[in-house]
Amino acid sequence: SRPRLEDAAPRVVEHPSDLIVSKGEPATLNCKAEGRPSPMVEWYKDGERVETDREDPRSHRMLLPSGSLFFLRIVHGRRSKPDEGVYVCVARNYLGEAVSRNASLEVASYGEVTAWRFNVSAAGMLRMNRAAVITPAPSSLSLTSSTLLHHGLISHGDPQHRTA
Repeated sequence: SRPRLEDAAPRVVEHPSDLIVSKGEPATLNCKAEGRPSPMVEWYKDGERVETDREDPRSHRMLLPSGSLFFLRIVHGRRSKPDEGVYVCVARNYLGEAVSRNASLEVASYGEVTAWRFNVSAAGMLRMNRAAVITPAPSSLSLTSSTLLHHGLISHGDPQHRTA
């Protein structure tokens, strides 16, 4: 059959973001796609298709109507780490497919602290980038602006102190 004039190939309009979550906690990887007819969304982790509650009603992973992937709880053990990895969502209809950007899901370990670098763009948007993971976590953590500046985690007005 011929494509209808109003039909459109899928495109991803909301991409998933990297997540760091605790074992046993819920999490959501967002994905939203548009197209006509409405595209079907599938998720892949490390190149393998993700099984959700649509295939196995007992699964702890649910494909939401929006296309997002919801984890009832993050599963993570010493030998098995089924939820940790790099995810993409793929939206398909008869006119083609669209693939999202990669999003990594990492499980936070007990006894580690994640340091974040904060940047404010000229437009006033705040961006957070993970700068370092400190293991083991210090027994007490005191973060002052001079400590953060020293480690390059914040920028100072002086150009020679700016971080990338």
